[in-house]
Amino acid sequence: MIVWRIIYWIKFLPGRLTATKRKLPDFLIIGVPKSGSTFLFEMLNKHPNIKGASLKEPHYFDLNYSKGENYYRGFFPFKSEGKTTGEASVNYFYSENAANRIKQDLPNVKLILLLRNPVERAYSHFQMNKNDLREKNFDKIIGSENTENKRYGFLEKGKYSKYLSMWNSRFKANQLLILKSEDLFENASHEIQKVLQFLNEEKFEMNDLKPINQRSYKELNIETHNSLNSFYKPFNDDLEKQLGVNFNWK
Repeated sequence: MIVWRIIYWIKFLPGRLTATKRKLPDFLIIGVPKSGSTFLFEMLNKHPNIKGASLKEPHYFDLNYSKGENYYRGFFPFKSEGKTTGEASVNYFYSENAANRIKQDLPNVKLILLLRNPVERAYSHFQMNKNDLREKNFDKIIGSENTENKRYGFLEKGKYSKYLSMWNSRFKANQLLILKSEDLFENASHEIQKVLQFLNEEKFEMNDLKPINQRSYKELNIETHNSLNSFYKPFNDDLEKQLGVNFNWK
């Protein structure tokens, strides 16, 4: 851990030393975990006029705000480069502190939100963290309000409608772009062009549009899937009502 901290400090030291000459972000990918945010962030970085933060998830507005603006600026390109820039701390979506701080410090920032079928999101999130969990059985871990369930938010982070109003009440509608993760996975080129248009960037055809951080694991059993589908139905219905969009999650 100490060695890792030293490497981290050395890697980002140049940015901190030149922070006052660096930009603040033009866009933020605010959520949600296991929705394709890393893939989208990396693809946007292929655009000639986009240069993302040197650390994809600085978690400034939720966890590191006390470190100050110069700490944050250190992750972004120089103003003189004229690049569009952003980051992707996907837990911002669930943090009221983050929403308030972003509104205060970046009132005109553009926000991108990826939403994935909450059942599949929960199971993927569990699989990503499985090796670090004491309880290795998905049914058991979501079946109780245990410490690990609360810590990782396997179920909580799929209640999208509960958190969306927090952003709609603070930002203008034209500042928030919501994408369906399934659309990004199935037709990446089309969805990325929508993001570029949202960012007022020129169209740019990208190669190697393959998902990142894919894992192979056993499919969720149908009984658990149906149970979770019922659990999320009122939240999904409310989300569709808020947005006027049918996500067709099953």
